[in-house]
Amino acid sequence: MRHLVLAGIISMLLVSTGAAPQKTSFVRDGSKPYAYIKFDHTGKRKPVRSGENTQGLWLKFVNNSNIPIEVGSFDPGTDDPGVGLLDEVVPYSGSRGGPSPPDGYGEEVHSSMTVEPGDAVLFSVPRDHVSKRWYLRVRFTLVVGQQSVQQPYSYAEFTERMLR
Repeated sequence: MRHLVLAGIISMLLVSTGAAPQKTSFVRDGSKPYAYIKFDHTGKRKPVRSGENTQGLWLKFVNNSNIPIEVGSFDPGTDDPGVGLLDEVVPYSGSRGGPSPPDGYGEEVHSSMTVEPGDAVLFSVPRDHVSKRWYLRVRFTLVVGQQSVQQPYSYAEFTERMLR
């Protein structure tokens, strides 16, 4: 009942002052998705696992929404800048034969981190996590209220053509 009374008072004030309620867009930049992975640079990186290539892709997970986003993260155990983000390396449908994609970072034990609206998080993956045969994706959820919402979840994807 209080909420209805308060909403009525606010509406009357807006009408009497001639002010229109402000619309808040879900997306900050309408020309981009609400969350995406942006290419930063290629360069040397310290391997997280033995046998990984030292050439890496340096990427940024960008929160282009007005709601905090939660992503799975881990400490890569190196002194490289950025964080470790959980990612999956996914073959394109129809890819048959040839080499298998490398394992993404799907750590059994991991943390999560919140990417605030308008912020970006730097992370790196081995260069071979993205090719003409497979791409990488990072799973994320929206943080609504005081808690993250585990479902539904979405993916931000990064493909070979995004390197251009």
